[in-house]
Amino acid sequence: MGEIVYLINSTLDKVLPPVMAVLLAGFTISSLWRKQPTEGGLFEWIKFLTLLEALPLFLWVVIPVAIQAVVSSSPPSTMTTLIDWGGVFISTTLIIYWFSHEHSGYRGVITVLWIDTTLLAGWLIARWLGLLFISIPLLVWFYRLASHIALIVLPSSNPDDAREKRERVLAFLSYLFGVQRPFFVTIDGSLRGIEKRIPGDLVHRIHWVRGLIWTKSHQVVGITIGKQFQRVDGPGVIFLKQLERPLEVVDLRTQLRSSVIEAVTQDGIPIKAVVFASFAIDRRPWTRQQHEALTLLNPALKDARTPDVLGGRYPFSRARVRAALTRTSILADSRSEECETPPLLYWDDWVLKRVEEAARHVLAQRTLDELWRPKNDFEGANALNEIADAIRQRVETLLQEYGIQLFSARVARIMFWDEMKEEKQKKGEKLSPQEEEALSKEKADGEDIIRKQIAAWRSEWERRCKATLTQGKAEAERLKYDAQAYAYLALLTAIAESLREIDLQDPTIPHSTIAIRFAGALKNLLQQLSEETATGFPDQLGLFNHFTSEGTSHD
Repeated sequence: MGEIVYLINSTLDKVLPPVMAVLLAGFTISSLWRKQPTEGGLFEWIKFLTLLEALPLFLWVVIPVAIQAVVSSSPPSTMTTLIDWGGVFISTTLIIYWFSHEHSGYRGVITVLWIDTTLLAGWLIARWLGLLFISIPLLVWFYRLASHIALIVLPSSNPDDAREKRERVLAFLSYLFGVQRPFFVTIDGSLRGIEKRIPGDLVHRIHWVRGLIWTKSHQVVGITIGKQFQRVDGPGVIFLKQLERPLEVVDLRTQLRSSVIEAVTQDGIPIKAVVFASFAIDRRPWTRQQHEALTLLNPALKDARTPDVLGGRYPFSRARVRAALTRTSILADSRSEECETPPLLYWDDWVLKRVEEAARHVLAQRTLDELWRPKNDFEGANALNEIADAIRQRVETLLQEYGIQLFSARVARIMFWDEMKEEKQKKGEKLSPQEEEALSKEKADGEDIIRKQIAAWRSEWERRCKATLTQGKAEAERLKYDAQAYAYLALLTAIAESLREIDLQDPTIPHSTIAIRFAGALKNLLQQLSEETATGFPDQLGLFNHFTSEGTSHD
């Protein structure tokens, strides 16, 4: 049996070196020839492992063994073998340490040392036959064990998807060798927070290496390669390839935002208003007319007519999410040399900024009293509803150009200088020193201006009140004279009717006698009234007597 093993190993000493040389040359040439990065896969991992182990093995073991087989028929001594394998250990350890030490420490070195030890054990047991029938089966078992652990440990979006299984295995192997891309996890309770749980290298050209982003069911992620936007992926588990990194986490749920803004009314009164907005990435299918109109405004919506990801609770369109992410930018007031990492204006913050601008514009078109009094007054009318409709008209189309649906945008409350402080004091909350200083400065700077503006506003209302009172007095005088004229006319009409009836009954009775009887009856009636009620009537009665006396003389 020993002679057969020796014979096979002697034959392999002469056959395997040139075969390994050809394979190594082929792997090396194919890697150098391919200038564009590939997607990578299990074959790429096998090639990586082959180059990592076989190249040092070829240089330190195979070539010396081949030379020994040519020079001498006896196998090399154990000491020579250990020295040769020491070169393999040193070479592979240095290579993997150079690739992995920055982000994983010695984890990759430990994995490679285990593989080297497995190969050495097989070689010491039966040389080539030990490698073929002991070491390689153990490495296959190592891969199978790593695959099972990967499917248990790493999260999954679709456990039955073969492609996802392969990606999870590659991500775990990347971690074992210490050459992984970064692993990210979104933070619970945060809108867009993403935490790097495992650091990694984005740049190196080991194409099978994977990173990972784990998101919630309501989150998707915009992914970039350098400055170029790559894709929108998620929700669930997202695998990162070479140079890919997360740009921003997008929450697909309905977003609720509020802020306090400063505004000036049409009559110059400074106010503070609580602005509220409700919006989300648009999940509605658009009509052809809507899609064509929006595509003209924003060509990025070319493929955004309907949601293209329908699985899950929140269907969405990748093109609409990408359009919304184009609004992410650096805040203009943060571009300074002192600010190493300037804050970003995220897509949802941009929406709130547009609503705030629209609210300031709408409030500036209304006077102070029109903030509570609707311009179009009818039953059930509300000034805040009018303001909300005006804000919505100004921003709804603009937001839809970037794939965002606006549900509500309104001014929820209008406040003056000290109301915010008083409200917090009622709730038992304390203002921070910065808030106290800001409110004090605002109050000191604005008191004089506010006093003058309120005085102007008051004088305007006094002018309106005087005009209303003057108009009311004039109307009262007119109604008074109209009533007097009507009463005088009614009296004359009654007298004329009475005279006509008396003439019909007895034409011989003089009209003056009848008028004197009427005057006497009216005088007796007036005397029965209170002095206040009868004011002005004696003069009129005198005029009436004068009229009747003139009538008698004419007769």
